[in-house]
Amino acid sequence: SIFYFQDIDFVPLDVVQASCALAAAMLLGLGFGVISAVIAVPMHGWMIGQNLLMIILWMASGVLFVPDALPEIARVPLSYNPVLHVVEWMRSAYYEGYGANILSKTYVLTWGSTMLFLGLVLERLVRGRLLQ
Repeated sequence: SIFYFQDIDFVPLDVVQASCALAAAMLLGLGFGVISAVIAVPMHGWMIGQNLLMIILWMASGVLFVPDALPEIARVPLSYNPVLHVVEWMRSAYYEGYGANILSKTYVLTWGSTMLFLGLVLERLVRGRLLQ
């Protein structure tokens, strides 16, 4: 609302791509959340490990830097982080032609779908033990 009242245009150039990036982020979060919830019940220390993992993923996601500006030797290892691809996807919705070097939409959707599938299968396999 501050941007609106300051007459700053904050609407992305491609609203559909921005919505898809947001949906992909939700899918990724849901998949990781389901796996994390199943693991956290028997392993109470998992929450500390998950919080540390989230800090590392966030710092390596490209929120604080632009991955395209990094040298190739740093960009390649960072490209294995699916959160980086979500950030690049959202940036590509705002800036035309952005993200061509590193963005892989299929990679994010595959990660999210696989994590959700594995989390639901894991929950189904250990449901009886989790309820005890």
